[in-house]
Amino acid sequence: SRRLDGVRQVVTRSFRDALAVLSGSRALVTTEGGLMHGAAAVGVRAVVLWSEYIAPTNTGYSMHVNLRHAGEGCG
Repeated sequence: SRRLDGVRQVVTRSFRDALAVLSGSRALVTTEGGLMHGAAAVGVRAVVLWSEYIAPTNTGYSMHVNLRHAGEGCG
């Protein structure tokens, strides 16, 4: 798999461990899902990539940059 230069991969054993790491982060780039909600819970800004299934207006957070290029969500 491809990795970004200068970006360290952190492997965690659980979602709780992932949130502990995330809480010390400056930002997160992720897709819509659990880590997006976790980032909001621990106050970390994020860039969130959305699919066609659900729209940021349904479950997104205004503190995040929500990127979606699609029609109306069906979820």
